[in-house]
Amino acid sequence: MCRDEKWDEAMKLQTGLWELNRVFQKYNLAACIKACLEIQGFAVGNPIPPIAPLDAKAREELENVLRQMETL
Repeated sequence: MCRDEKWDEAMKLQTGLWELNRVFQKYNLAACIKACLEIQGFAVGNPIPPIAPLDAKAREELENVLRQMETL
């Protein structure tokens, strides 16, 4: 899109990711990615120590963002 200078379309897609990026920054990136995959039904397991998995509150926050993005 950017190569085609479709800036408005690109910005619309980017702003849709801001809330997900906020959650990824708030918690550990690897734990968030693993949790996203688990929430979507992929059995990837927990992150490797010393990285802890997301707690229930963080996982719920992440799941709510995914629902808002209509990815679930």
